[in-house]
Amino acid sequence: MARGAHTAQQYHVLAGYFRAQQQKFEREAQSEKQEWDRRSQNTSGLAQKYPRPVDSSKNRFEYFSYQLTT
Repeated sequence: MARGAHTAQQYHVLAGYFRAQQQKFEREAQSEKQEWDRRSQNTSGLAQKYPRPVDSSKNRFEYFSYQLTT
């Protein structure tokens, strides 16, 4: 779609798509950050298996944050 855009209307559609993607990743990152904070409060014991739920939330937050920068 990006390679075939030649008119202002096509670029407008592309801009809308990328704006929607950015908003989606921002919402997902914010949601995962809240879940990460919540899970961080419930860590206990040194014998927990990896990946812990808090690690999964952290990784998802970092993924969505990375997607915002690319």
